[in-house]
Amino acid sequence: MVGGLTALEPPRFEFRKPLRLAGLRRHIGSDSLGDITRVWQQFRERRAQLTGVAGLTAYGVVIHSAQGAGVDYLAAVEVDSLAPVPAGFEVISIPAHQYAIFTHRGAVLTLKHTMMAIWNRWLPTSGRVLAHPDAESPDMIEYYGEDFDPDTGLGSIEVWLPVRS
Repeated sequence: MVGGLTALEPPRFEFRKPLRLAGLRRHIGSDSLGDITRVWQQFRERRAQLTGVAGLTAYGVVIHSAQGAGVDYLAAVEVDSLAPVPAGFEVISIPAHQYAIFTHRGAVLTLKHTMMAIWNRWLPTSGRVLAHPDAESPDMIEYYGEDFDPDTGLGSIEVWLPVRS
């Protein structure tokens, strides 16, 4: 920790391909961020209903909410463009974009510290700005690698921030 914020490794910058994600989307109030855990629990209970899932990775997508305070959060997986999606799931398409990609070290429970360091320390001093290719583009994407274990909260975790110079 540095000045109360998690120390960050420098990000890598990558242009990522478009993503088609399917999952459960919920509005999360600024005073109820713990609700994200419940979204993931609900998603895990229903994930087997999805067909055409591409790989074993998962994504937490943060979208600025039109409802005012808080964010919309999508717990999701990548799906094939032709796969039907059951009722209750939402599909979003994220265009190809440049991201600053931060590796999170530690359990998912401490991810909020990495995010606070990104938003409060790295972004304001980076010379970059948050970029939105379109209105539904995310403010941030959490990437959970194939080795991530939701039961222990351990494994590969990255935070993708869409940026431009």
